[in-house]
Amino acid sequence: MTQHVLLVSLGPVQDFIVSARRCRDLWFGSWVLSELAKAAAAGIVVELGGDSAALEALVFPAAENRCALDAGSAMAVANKLVVRVSGDDARVRKIAEQGRTKMNDRLRELRDAAFARVGDGDLKRDHHFRIVPARQQVDELFEYVWVAAAEADATESSYGKAREEAEKLLAARKNLRTWAQPPWGRKDAGVPKSSLDGVRESVLHEDIYDEPVTGGRRAPALGAEQRRKLYGVHGAERLCGVGLLKRWGVQREAGKNKHDRFFSTPHLAALPLLLGIAADAERRPEIVEAWLALGKAAGPAKDDLDIVPGRGTGLLGRVDGALLFPARLVETLEECGHLAESEITKEALLALKGFRDLVGRGEPLPYYGILVADGDGMGEIIRQKKTAEAHRALSTQLDAFAQSARGIVDQHDGCLIYSGGDDVLALLPLHQAIECARALAQRFTDVTGATLSAGLAIVHCTASMGAALELARDAEKIAKKYPGKNALAVAVDKRSGETTTVCNHWETLAPRLLELCILHEAEAIPDKAGYELAELSRLGEDLRDVQRSEALRILRRKRARQGKEKIAAETLDRLTTHLGEDPAELGREIVIAALLMKAKKQAAPSAKEGA
Repeated sequence: MTQHVLLVSLGPVQDFIVSARRCRDLWFGSWVLSELAKAAAAGIVVELGGDSAALEALVFPAAENRCALDAGSAMAVANKLVVRVSGDDARVRKIAEQGRTKMNDRLRELRDAAFARVGDGDLKRDHHFRIVPARQQVDELFEYVWVAAAEADATESSYGKAREEAEKLLAARKNLRTWAQPPWGRKDAGVPKSSLDGVRESVLHEDIYDEPVTGGRRAPALGAEQRRKLYGVHGAERLCGVGLLKRWGVQREAGKNKHDRFFSTPHLAALPLLLGIAADAERRPEIVEAWLALGKAAGPAKDDLDIVPGRGTGLLGRVDGALLFPARLVETLEECGHLAESEITKEALLALKGFRDLVGRGEPLPYYGILVADGDGMGEIIRQKKTAEAHRALSTQLDAFAQSARGIVDQHDGCLIYSGGDDVLALLPLHQAIECARALAQRFTDVTGATLSAGLAIVHCTASMGAALELARDAEKIAKKYPGKNALAVAVDKRSGETTTVCNHWETLAPRLLELCILHEAEAIPDKAGYELAELSRLGEDLRDVQRSEALRILRRKRARQGKEKIAAETLDRLTTHLGEDPAELGREIVIAALLMKAKKQAAPSAKEGA
């Protein structure tokens, strides 16, 4: 009986995931792709017989048992499946198409669960929510592509050759597209596109967006707070069916829906300060009282931002840290129907000022980290696995890493978006970003024996999610191109000037950044030294000796501890050892470490009693 290697690919991946305005949009898009791939794998396993032999035939992902492929299970599955199928061409086709059927069934289940929540409670929901085109937009989104190649004989190497042949067929098949007019297109003009990607038309009627006007024109069908609660959008935001799937989709676990709010980017940025304030509150009960008073004054905004996942921030509970940003507080109150000039907004801002004055820690840093990581040379590693058993063993290792990634990110106060195979996407607060990235890289090497390269983008919490993710992926590409790979690239976009980027091997860059953080904490080096050293890059690579001499001159004339003392000889020696091939690189590292250290200081308990 002929043995075939069946490859299945689901898409789109990047375009679907990147189209996100909120953290939750990004996370749910990633989760949906994993669920669909898992459903396809489950359908194939069942069609193969559903027994242990069927599970063994599923090479990638490697599932320990049938339950691992259940909907909503903890297992994350990449968008590519590898299966060994015995039989003729008709049987291969039947098994592959069963995967497609189960994928579509799961997609409809997720779609219907999400759309049941959209506009729930609106008496004019049928008018305000165009559910038919919304369903069509979701249904036509995902492409299920499969190819198969026959193994020549029963030798061990035959699997590897057939899999390589199938990879070539899959690459060729992906270059082919079936173009057709989308069934959800509107013939009438004036329908706005989705705010997430500008591709599909909005399925929310414009009636819900009209602002109140005088002169005989009608008032809006829904107020700002009603629109937000019923449809999850603010006044300038339009969503297509795919956007509503991300915004309103739910996980199902043990028959129950999980509705926990996902971390917002302002919360991630404010988290270091929140943790520091919570530590102070253990010896200063007046902080808790002021925090409760702020929550009461913020009213609807506090209620809207009230739930964040995880263990929260000690005595301050699980309130979203966005509350600490005046602009975000005003914006949230406006979304709830309270204008900036309203008494509620004025009282909330006054309470926020009073709380921050009492705490005495200033404003939160408006920056957070987004990490994109990927295993190095995995294509070649897979090609070296000539047997299905060896390939499946690698799949098991990758799943073990993926399962442990969530715990590592949680331990570092971050939020895991996706971890499947050798890919990781996570949102991180700055005070733990380097430590979390390094822990993930070490875990990957411990489990698989391979190396991991990563890009860490440090971005403003109001930056678009698409731009932030693009910067992180660009940083990852820099790390992947670094000689020998096994590297970390950190890119900082502070919304003014050029992006500051550094890259080096993990064992060099991560410890050095943390060492520079310690020097910043001790005020042993001034922040301005980093900017002056970074400017040396303008001299060009041909003047390395000049750069190094100028770097030494800059460091020797700089004063530390707020300009009162020269940089200590011991510190100067430590910095000099880091000048290396590119003195300007040290300057960029100093600049980045200064920002990281500010976040670490905010996360630490106050050194002064009563301050």
